[in-house]
Amino acid sequence: MFTGIVEELGILKGISPFARGSQLRIGAKRVLEGLKVGDSMAIDGACLTVTEVDGSSFSVQAVKDTLQETSLGGLRIGEKLNLERPLSLSSRLGGWLLSGHIDTVGRIRERRDSSFTMEVAARFTPLLVEKGSMAINGVSLTVGRIEGNRFSFSLIPYTLKATNLGEKRVGDRVNVEFDLLAKYLTRPKI
Repeated sequence: MFTGIVEELGILKGISPFARGSQLRIGAKRVLEGLKVGDSMAIDGACLTVTEVDGSSFSVQAVKDTLQETSLGGLRIGEKLNLERPLSLSSRLGGWLLSGHIDTVGRIRERRDSSFTMEVAARFTPLLVEKGSMAINGVSLTVGRIEGNRFSFSLIPYTLKATNLGEKRVGDRVNVEFDLLAKYLTRPKI
């Protein structure tokens, strides 16, 4: 579980293929503290398993499905990535409870300074709740206005600077994780 409070902006240092997908090598500092092989890491909100650690970077492997169903498949060397280690039982909850399982990829349709309008596939509109919680690229935020399958959100200057959302432009694809409770409440009964 994660909170959507980004600990550090990492830098994508390398992408190399492996039999079932791609290995991503990410330069970091703060999140390396105590990090070991087998640990989980949220990378732009997607929970992946650490496969290698050295003094200035760590690696994860993303299978083809993950690369296709998240924005991770379109990454380029040098891109900044939102990084968050998982919660411990003694952690404070500064954001929302997140699983690190990306529900869909959305597209930024409009941006005015710190205000964004996003679009998701129409089938996800039941999960949008005004003033509800969600995560974009692993960043906890509050949904603003909703119009059909588009919704708005605004970020404070700190969040724009401390995450990669400050660099996102109209047309960019981003990872979306909807509120856990909304997903359980809207799931059809069997």
